[in-house]
Amino acid sequence: LKADYRTAAAETRLVSLADGSMVQLDGDSAIAIADAPGRRGVVLLAGRAHFQVAPDAARPFSVMAGKTTVTVVGTAFDIVFSGQAFSVAVQSGKVRVEGPGGEPLTLGSGDSLLRDQSTGAIVQRKIPPDQVSSWRSGRLVVDGATVTEVVDELLRHSSGAILLQGDLGRRRVTGVYDLNDPASALRALVRPYGGWVVEVTPYLLIASGNG
Repeated sequence: LKADYRTAAAETRLVSLADGSMVQLDGDSAIAIADAPGRRGVVLLAGRAHFQVAPDAARPFSVMAGKTTVTVVGTAFDIVFSGQAFSVAVQSGKVRVEGPGGEPLTLGSGDSLLRDQSTGAIVQRKIPPDQVSSWRSGRLVVDGATVTEVVDELLRHSSGAILLQGDLGRRRVTGVYDLNDPASALRALVRPYGGWVVEVTPYLLIASGNG
């Protein structure tokens, strides 16, 4: 109800802001505009968004996600926000990340940060800048994520449900998956662990295996 712009599952949307910045929403995501005198702002209420910020040194641009704020002048970056985790990945330029319980961090091109919302634990990694926002071209690039985390991403691009059976969800995977075909992506995801996928209906996929 707080959202100014939102998307449903399997839907993306490109939003042009008043200052010329562009926001592309991934599936099942929502933002609210939070401009104030001397500042530009957006609240990421849920999901994933890619930001291309128009430079304006006099009016910094901030994205708030829960208790974390990312501030920039002009850059391109991704943010994902859920009840479990917050992450940011920078495609170009620099961003300043301020969150609870720690010193502000500055990230540059190719830097990514993941914070566990329950423990506060932070993991920083370097990734190729051209892999940031790969979801915008229908690819999901994964490095050491759990099967459950990848399934959560697939659900943003599927109008149905995905059910994991056994211990598959705890396994970690690395690879590139096709977001335009969630069923095939799910098969590729669980195959290395002896898993298989049953398509019960067009709206329900069940992945089973030895885990």
